[in-house]
Amino acid sequence: MSGSWDHGADFRRLVDRARGRIAEIPAAQALERVRQGAVLIDVRDAEELEIRPAVPGAVNISRGTLELRIGEVLPDVDRPVVVYCGAGNRGALAAASLLELGCTDVSNVAGGLSALEALPGRCGRCQCRSQRACVARASASRAQPRAPISTMAAISSG
Repeated sequence: MSGSWDHGADFRRLVDRARGRIAEIPAAQALERVRQGAVLIDVRDAEELEIRPAVPGAVNISRGTLELRIGEVLPDVDRPVVVYCGAGNRGALAAASLLELGCTDVSNVAGGLSALEALPGRCGRCQCRSQRACVARASASRAQPRAPISTMAAISSG
């Protein structure tokens, strides 16, 4: 049938093309980037956050509004950014969009939130019991996880 959609295959092709243009990094490396000052952005939709909360310290901007709202949390296009979604696909699309918008240092978490949640216990750098707790500590000065996005404009660029 000419002109029909194969949504699954079409989506995979789009994601694969995005992955060819972006940096995709393991979850542990993503957390290290956050500890070094990268902004952590969860691009999942609000309904998903009710089921699986965001990593503490992450700023939530859904994939559907990312291009419109990124300036609220990232005034400096040269500041490192790490994005994630549930499994890594929408994160790849988000990272590609941010690069197209002019961001210079964007990474996607390979495997998304599932990979972040699968990290082993103590991170070895502090006395936290999990990588998630360590991200919360590392990000606490840059973001407040439950604050509305409009309050995030005050995040400093350094």
